[in-house]
Amino acid sequence: APPAGLVDALVDKRHLRVFVVTPAEFDQGWLPDGLGAAGAEYRGDLGLPGLRDVTLRAAFVGRALGISGWDMAAGKPGAGGAPKATRRLAPAGSVYFLELAEGLTADQARGLWLAAWGGSQDEGYGRVVPGVWNPAEGGGND
Repeated sequence: APPAGLVDALVDKRHLRVFVVTPAEFDQGWLPDGLGAAGAEYRGDLGLPGLRDVTLRAAFVGRALGISGWDMAAGKPGAGGAPKATRRLAPAGSVYFLELAEGLTADQARGLWLAAWGGSQDEGYGRVVPGVWNPAEGGGND
């Protein structure tokens, strides 16, 4: 469950920070799935609770992580598997600053806590938590 007070701090707000807590796999590298160029902005539907009509205002994303592994079921029989393709993921600690078309409800704010975002969610990738963003105060917490 989200920390006490976080849900109340997010309700009806139209600005939000989304913190990536496990590496996230997006089709376009650092840019979350569902966002596309709209003139000089990135806008779209992120597929997360309350994040259906958003504008990306800023992103702090570290160097991409190269993730691979071994697929025991792949390759020739008896060969012991084959390497998985290397994927480039947005690292944990990345932060996305979003402007929402409508404020969040309490249920939507709760639904964002440890929500899964991007690909390979069944492997634990793409877990996020929401945070308060108040651009009128220079981006700090309320």
